[in-house]
Amino acid sequence: MHLGDRIKKVREGLNFTQKELALKANISRSYLADIENNRYNPSLDTLTKIAGALDVSPDRLTGETARSLIEDRLEELSMPLSELAHKAEVPLAFLTNLDSVIPDEGDYDYVTKIAKALGVQPGSLRAALARQEPPIYDGPKSNPEEDFAMVSEASMDYACGDDWTEAELKEIERFKDFLRMKRSQKKD
Repeated sequence: MHLGDRIKKVREGLNFTQKELALKANISRSYLADIENNRYNPSLDTLTKIAGALDVSPDRLTGETARSLIEDRLEELSMPLSELAHKAEVPLAFLTNLDSVIPDEGDYDYVTKIAKALGVQPGSLRAALARQEPPIYDGPKSNPEEDFAMVSEASMDYACGDDWTEAELKEIERFKDFLRMKRSQKKD
């Protein structure tokens, strides 16, 4: 299935007219029609606008999500989604909500069963599902107090050490003299 066909399928599934989608995506209706008829491929920016207007990921429209891959294969086999759910022994709700799944190990087991029922290698479906996983964040390596202590300690080491150049020491002395002068002016 081509990009334009996918856009049209999702649009029609949401009962949007071309005019409604074009307005939401801030593109012309005629350009959208050309995209849907596979005369033009949209830029990434335009694809992102269309995906946002349809409330789907750009991957869904390019056919790179697990759901898109499954739908393409179902179309080839002329098999309804309900039959796939029965053959693969997975809940129909899992298949219909596949794009919003944040995968866990059980979901990968489901996808493997689906791949077998569709007669395809499970690797591509598993890889597509893996793209839906949120990025791993290990958290901060230290807390703010520890960070401040490290910076303060490093500053103190530098300030109290012998690493000052003659020019820096003269500048510090001039600054101290300036502060003394300011203090004496406030007293007067």
